[in-house]
Amino acid sequence: ASFSSGVMISKSEADRRKGDEMRLRKQGIDPSRGEDLAWGGAVVSRRQRRQTRVEKEAEKDREEAEALPMEPGQIITKRPEARLKWLQRALMLVSKGRGPVQIGPVYD
Repeated sequence: ASFSSGVMISKSEADRRKGDEMRLRKQGIDPSRGEDLAWGGAVVSRRQRRQTRVEKEAEKDREEAEALPMEPGQIITKRPEARLKWLQRALMLVSKGRGPVQIGPVYD
């Protein structure tokens, strides 16, 4: 590996320069002749946007609301304990006010 400055600061710096030289050669630029000014560099990775806590909760509420049966026929066929559990879930989703569950079908 040829280095323009001739001084190696660290192993990671040497690895980075070696990678740069390989990328330069792939683009047809000879790094030993000092033509590295024509090379603009490369993007190695991009930062991924992290999902916030509020977005995670909203997604969880949406999934839970989609899984909640709203058809009267499905609800009536449940046992009394299961209907109570369904009613509790439905009321919790309605109270949050963000989900697709409306109070009208729950009341009916």
